[in-house]
Amino acid sequence: MDEGRTEEQVDTAAESPPEESKTEPETIAEERPEDSSRRKVLIGAGIGAVAAAGAAYAGFRLLAPGWASRVRVAYVDEPVPTTDPASRLWSKAQPARIQMGPQNMALPTKPTPEMSGISVRALHDGSRIAFLLEWKGKAESTSTVRTQDFRDACAVLLSGKPDDANQRVMGSTAAPVTVLHWKADWQVDVDRGFQDEETAFPNASFDFYPPLTRRKNDGPVKVPDEYVEAGATRYLAGYAAKNPLSLLDRVTPVEKLQAKGPGTLATFDTQNAEGKGVRSNGAWKVVLAKPLRAVDPEEVAIEPGQTYGVAFAVWVGGVRDVGARKTVSQVLLPLEVDPAGGA
Repeated sequence: MDEGRTEEQVDTAAESPPEESKTEPETIAEERPEDSSRRKVLIGAGIGAVAAAGAAYAGFRLLAPGWASRVRVAYVDEPVPTTDPASRLWSKAQPARIQMGPQNMALPTKPTPEMSGISVRALHDGSRIAFLLEWKGKAESTSTVRTQDFRDACAVLLSGKPDDANQRVMGSTAAPVTVLHWKADWQVDVDRGFQDEETAFPNASFDFYPPLTRRKNDGPVKVPDEYVEAGATRYLAGYAAKNPLSLLDRVTPVEKLQAKGPGTLATFDTQNAEGKGVRSNGAWKVVLAKPLRAVDPEEVAIEPGQTYGVAFAVWVGGVRDVGARKTVSQVLLPLEVDPAGGA
């Protein structure tokens, strides 16, 4: 069917009598040699570009020797260290060397990755699952107050379809994925209190909106009780709407999100993910954790003894990584969860 016409137009056209044949045949323009050559060049260039892109994608997509082909989640009989990257318990998890590469599937792309690989460990205690991601990179970037600043970040994608390679590209409507996203600027908010203009421009003079004048000894920002009692918080639009970016009393640096394909990432209603990131000797060590049990609709639940799919991503703020511009793991890896009790 002609997609540019409605069904009514198509039916009408089918019933209309054919036009009378023209008495003189139409003249077919003779192709000039230069037109033919130009078309061949364009076709050749197009085929070459596609082949080159495919070769580059396939080269990164296939795991090179020495890189992990799976991630094992070890069971521990004590609470997993959801906010401690230096915990002794991480020694009980086998490190997996995850091959990282370019992101060429969605705009904005990142054809040149920032690192060739990262280290990943994973633990569960029968109640929660936790990941420890480690990588070296450029100078840390932990603020997004100024428009020209971008943050360091990392993410873990969890899929209930380990055999579907396409799940790596942010899942699908038929099989949504759950994403744990740690953000370096949120870590600063948790550790030092909400960061705003006065932290980026300490020597500037501002007429702050009243709730932001209550900072005491660089502690957390608190919305005054009289604002709440008077219903004036509605004038703090982002805060009133519970926008995750506008939280003044942030308690976790990890956001739990859902995706059903590229460009569909959305925050879950229940934010029960935990984590902590620490930078030392030019490297980040970041913990991301969530309950095994799903509490939100279409959240991926993790059951001990089963296998899931997992993928990873890293953003380097110093090179203006943001959104789809990130370094990503090149395949959806099996996430093998030990049975509870370690049996």
